Amino acid sequence: MNKKYDFREFTKLPATKANAIKLCGEDFIDKLTAQKIFAKDELFWEEICKLLNIPDIKKQEEERLENLVKEKERLLKNKKLFDTKEKQDWKILIFELPDSDILGKQYLAEAYKNEDEIKCHQEFYWGRTPNQAFSKICNFIHESEKQAERSLAFNERYIILKYIYLLLLYLSGHDDHATVISKQQKNKENFLGIQSWINLDFEILNRMEIEKLLSQPQRGGNNYKKVTYARLSKKGIIKARDILKNIDLGIETLFVQSFLDKRSYHDDYISYQGIYDNDEEE
Repeated sequence: MNKKYDFREFTKLPATKANAIKLCGEDFIDKLTAQKIFAKDELFWEEICKLLNIPDIKKQEEERLENLVKEKERLLKNKKLFDTKEKQDWKILIFELPDSDILGKQYLAEAYKNEDEIKCHQEFYWGRTPNQAFSKICNFIHESEKQAERSLAFNERYIILKYIYLLLLYLSGHDDHATVISKQQKNKENFLGIQSWINLDFEILNRMEIEKLLSQPQRGGNNYKKVTYARLSKKGIIKARDILKNIDLGIETLFVQSFLDKRSYHDDYISYQGIYDNDEEE
C-alpha cells in the first residue's frame, strides 16, 4: 500500500507536505504533527487520502486489468470467422468479436504459414475495424519475413566464420588454468582452455596493411582507442575469395559456395579501375 502514489495520481501534484497543507488546510496538518505523524510516514498520507476521499488507485487499476483479461477471454471464446486473406505464403484469418461494453467493437487477425500456427500474442492484432486488424497482422508478417531473411544470412555467414573464428581464437590465445590455489602448477588437472582477447592483433593488421591487403582509416589520427574497423582492399578481397574457393569444410563447403555466389559481383568490382583505387597496387 502506497498512499503517496494515490495522492500523486489523484491530485496530479507531488506528494509533499506543502501540497498536503494546500489541499487539506494547515489546521489538519498541525493536528497530525501534534500526534507525531509526519509527512515521511505512510500513516500521514493515509489520513490525507481519507480526508480527500482519494480511492485506492492501484487496486482500481488491478481490478480494471483483471476485468479486461476476463473480457478478452470471453470475446475470444465467441469469435466468428469474418474473412480470409492471403499474403505471400501466409494465410490470414480475420474474426469478428462480440460487442463489448469495455472494448467496444473489435476484430481479431491471426496468421498461419505452411499450415502451422505462428505463436504470437493475439492482443497485438486486435483492431476496431477488419482493415485495422489486417494492417497489424501484415506488419507482423513483414517483420517476420525480415527476421527470417536476417536469420538465413546469419546462418550462412556463421557456417564459414565459426571455423575462421576458431582458428583466430586458437592462434591468438594462451593456455588458461585455474588459479584458486596459489602457487598451483599448471597442468592438465587445472587446465580450463584457451583464453583470447576478443579483438584483432594490430601488429598483424599493420603487416597486412604494408602488404596492401587492407587499410585502417581510423588509425590515421592520434586517437587509436577509437579504432573499430579495418577495410579490405581489392587485393585483400581477391585473396579472401581465393581462400574460400579452396577451403575444404566437408559437406558444409556448399554453404561457402552459396556465400561466394551471393557476392559474385565482387569479381566485377575488383577488376574495375576506379577513381578511388590506389595507384601503387602491385
